[in-house]
Amino acid sequence: RDTKVSCKDAIDRAIAENFDGHRLPKGTAEGVIREYGIERVSYVLANTVMHRRQEERISPENKEWAKSIEPYAMYESRDIVASSHPAVLNGFINQARRYIEREKELAAQIEAAQAQVQEDMPDIPEGELDWHIVHEMDDDNGQPTEWSAKLPNGEFLWIDKEAEGYALYDTDNTDAGPVSVSETLGGAKEGGEDYALRFADVDETEKITVALESSEDFSEPAIGFYTHQYADGREGVRYRLVTMAEDGLLIPYPEHSRFFINRELAQEYIDTHANLIDVIGYDEMVYSSMQKQNENRKEQVQKETSGHHVQKSGDRISIDGQECIKMDEWKAGDNVYVVGNSVEDSDFFYASVNGKDFFEYDHKPYRDEVEDDYIDMEAMRDIDRHEAEVDSRFEGGGEPDIYYTISLTSDAFADSYYLSVMDGNTEEEVRAYRDSYGDMPTFETVDEAVDYCRRKGIEFQNGEELDEWRAIDVERVEKPLTAD
Repeated sequence: RDTKVSCKDAIDRAIAENFDGHRLPKGTAEGVIREYGIERVSYVLANTVMHRRQEERISPENKEWAKSIEPYAMYESRDIVASSHPAVLNGFINQARRYIEREKELAAQIEAAQAQVQEDMPDIPEGELDWHIVHEMDDDNGQPTEWSAKLPNGEFLWIDKEAEGYALYDTDNTDAGPVSVSETLGGAKEGGEDYALRFADVDETEKITVALESSEDFSEPAIGFYTHQYADGREGVRYRLVTMAEDGLLIPYPEHSRFFINRELAQEYIDTHANLIDVIGYDEMVYSSMQKQNENRKEQVQKETSGHHVQKSGDRISIDGQECIKMDEWKAGDNVYVVGNSVEDSDFFYASVNGKDFFEYDHKPYRDEVEDDYIDMEAMRDIDRHEAEVDSRFEGGGEPDIYYTISLTSDAFADSYYLSVMDGNTEEEVRAYRDSYGDMPTFETVDEAVDYCRRKGIEFQNGEELDEWRAIDVERVEKPLTAD
């Protein structure tokens, strides 16, 4: 329970330390998950949502997700509720859910790859290993309880008869976790044959680079890899070896996710398998992993953008006044996202959300990056609106004054001007002034634009001219109250 409370505090702390008033960095949720594990973070977030389910700023999708994990807001769990602003917390939950889904997909891919390796293995003739009874370990009735077999590389395998079945070990220390446990002696021997085949060509195989990871570095409660709290207050740190996959992510070595209950047993395994593995420091492994992942991202972006200059015949679109070649378009929820690569400078990319919110990037953004940026923008708008409502109540009550900003911008590609109407309080575009196609009116002269505004009943307050950019600030004043 104390760990869940600590996890809740870590979530609030991560949001407070990383949210800059405009956006929540992408890796915020991942950092907390790596520290406390998927299962614990999921529970704390779900419990928080269920206790705060009346919050309108938490999305219906996240409420449904939370309900699937923790259906009820229990009185006993009221102290495991994150207190961050609901709009920013909603963005954190979105990040956490995306990270968890990616981890599940990766685990499924690894499992499928392992299954394929097993399927591709050639049949092994039984009896490859010569098993001997270790008579020194016979029970009081003279029945054997331990068997051993020598591998081609000089090492030994052991089978111990235990309460759970026949356990196969690659070390004579039975305090270590078994390689496998079978219901029958024959099944255990078959497991030994599989083990022998896996390392049959060890002399010709290049050593695998690994690092020793502790449950304090990274925990995975779902498989039992976490720091165990003993009744007497001791902390049981667990250890395992990890290696780097092709995509740069760290995965357990060997594949069956074996771990050790103390460092001594881990070191014994390392010494026994010195001809198979090359051990480096954990920090060095993490640094190499980050480098590899960055290289993979750059290669992916390069593949996606290569040949851009020969795709000039593709769809050309305008995003925030920039002529672009459309690179991607998708819909998430009620929002439509479009990403384009600048025609003028291919190093820059522009993203549009619903045709009214825009972002600029010096790299091709991933979809979740654009979605996160938009969520952060919406969260800030939500916060600003809430603060404006609170301020207006303290200043005498009533609705705040509404005013518009009319921006007339010179079109770089044609001798014309387009009109953009913004709500000065929310800094959002006023959609009512768009035509049926969703476009703002375009005028050949500034005077025509001014006449258009006047026909709409908007009175000008002041105006100014700066080079090719023309801006006119106007105010829509609410009708004053009269005596009657």
